[in-house]
Amino acid sequence: MPPSAGQSAKDATEVAAEIVNGPYPELRGIPLAETVGLPNLGGARIELVSADHQGNPSVGQNQTLWLITEEKVAAMIGSYHSSVTLTATAVAERCGIPFLVADSAALNITQRAFKWTFRTTPIAPDFAKAYTASLTELKTAGKTVNSIAVVNENTDYGTSVATSILDAANKAVFASPCTSPTARTDVSAQVLQLKAAQADAVIFVSYNADRILYMKTRKTLTTCRRSSSAMTPAFPTPHLFPRWATSPREL
Repeated sequence: MPPSAGQSAKDATEVAAEIVNGPYPELRGIPLAETVGLPNLGGARIELVSADHQGNPSVGQNQTLWLITEEKVAAMIGSYHSSVTLTATAVAERCGIPFLVADSAALNITQRAFKWTFRTTPIAPDFAKAYTASLTELKTAGKTVNSIAVVNENTDYGTSVATSILDAANKAVFASPCTSPTARTDVSAQVLQLKAAQADAVIFVSYNADRILYMKTRKTLTTCRRSSSAMTPAFPTPHLFPRWATSPREL
């Protein structure tokens, strides 16, 4: 994972494991908090083993195989990047190891009829539906929202979510001026394309590094015109919003 997102996810998982391994009677109502370990497994405690896939599908594939064959893990969770999750779940499927997809949004991850892959996170069409509903409500309230632009990174996550958003927006009678896959080092061309589009709302579908770079460039080129919206699952570090926002409507 990206450093900030990866560490945040790791910290959250460790807290969850500590609660399960408990007991924490003061956390009444939270599943498995009041007992010690996993009741149906004789109170067995969760032991976490982590691996860094560096946002690289090939590395994620190798790390998954290592965790299964060398560390002998009983189950897996991950992998933030949809492109990494695609390869990691394929390895887990071949090995018969349950894989919980908790934070990857690409639709195709769970379209392969895998028996050992499970998902708790919303998928791309769910995000698209939420965005369309929100923009429709703004338009009904009298705001000018006749067109949107989608700025997406060009891996499985970005293309899957962006395609769903554009499809939903078209059905909701919104124009879609541009789709701009982001670059890792320079997004000037995409920022200028967005400026030329003059969209009423902008939806970002990207990861932290891309978002920061894009906001820096946009601020430099003074293209902030109306409103901006961020794809929530890709920005799990809240401090990024006040740091890079150029207007209150971006928060």
